[in-house]
Amino acid sequence: MNADCFGEVNTLTSVDDNVGYRVKQTLPIRVDNNKKKKKRNRSSQRTGCLASIGIVLNKYNKFVIQKFVKAHNRILVHPHHIKHLKSKKRLNNSQKSFLFKLNQAEIGPCRGYRILEKVKGGDEDVGCSKVDCKIWKRDVIKYIGEGDGEMFGQLLENKKKSLNNFSFEYFTVFNNDKWELARAFWADQASKENYKVFGDVVLFDSTYRTNKYDMKFIPFTGIDNHKKCVTFGAALLAKEDLDSYKWLCEAFKKAFPEEPQIVLTDQDPSMIVAIEAVSESKTQTLYVACQWSIVRSNPSKVWSTLIGPAISNVGFKDSISQIVWTDKLGPDDFDKR
Repeated sequence: MNADCFGEVNTLTSVDDNVGYRVKQTLPIRVDNNKKKKKRNRSSQRTGCLASIGIVLNKYNKFVIQKFVKAHNRILVHPHHIKHLKSKKRLNNSQKSFLFKLNQAEIGPCRGYRILEKVKGGDEDVGCSKVDCKIWKRDVIKYIGEGDGEMFGQLLENKKKSLNNFSFEYFTVFNNDKWELARAFWADQASKENYKVFGDVVLFDSTYRTNKYDMKFIPFTGIDNHKKCVTFGAALLAKEDLDSYKWLCEAFKKAFPEEPQIVLTDQDPSMIVAIEAVSESKTQTLYVACQWSIVRSNPSKVWSTLIGPAISNVGFKDSISQIVWTDKLGPDDFDKR
């Protein structure tokens, strides 16, 4: 290579020529006459360590080890930091099985790592870090997630075999080259016993949504003699359309042939049409707005026209809350107050 292309050629010389230190070397450095000299970044440090390996090319055109010195003059990695090495950051099969069982017991990866610390006698003996446990759980969830619809159906099948009078229905669709769970309904023996006693009024609530799968969770609930909520069944829906609600109402009828006297639900048009289409008896369907919905809609329907001047009046807002959050007022008294 012609050095004139770069201008000046400098020489890098090591500070010490002893064994275990940087050896003397002559390297060309590109220098621009109009810019400052560029230097190589030498972040490595030499401590006089004799550990080395020498490889040569023999006459058979093969590389062979000619020299190997294993001894070091220092500790390469502190025992407390070994777990951070890439070669050590892995979970063995027993640890994975242990963390999976903890996960089934609703114990997360952070607490699982602390348990491993106690079992092994210290974090340096675990063989991984807390982050590795989190990554492992993430990968497990991602792996299982591809077959969650099938696993959920198998879970319901197993419950049907082991539990008496267990009812379930589920529906899957083929999407993105895989089967996905679209609809599901289930009710066990305890739910059916509750329905026999307290099933005259059923609340059909569709205000909940799952985080991971973005599906509507719909519990069917009622009130017992102690004014406590009892569960009649539960469902998952991927879509809130007419077909999904009709399917759900049919599944509910299979589990509970005797229809309720009153169904309380919100004002979803699809839900209203589905209940009326499936119902064969004179079941009265009441479409009510819950207290939470009333309070949530106050700013858009009441605040701007009625409460605007009094929004800063704490006593006024307390009075409104007392009217809304009570069951002692009839419709006429509610409107009057």
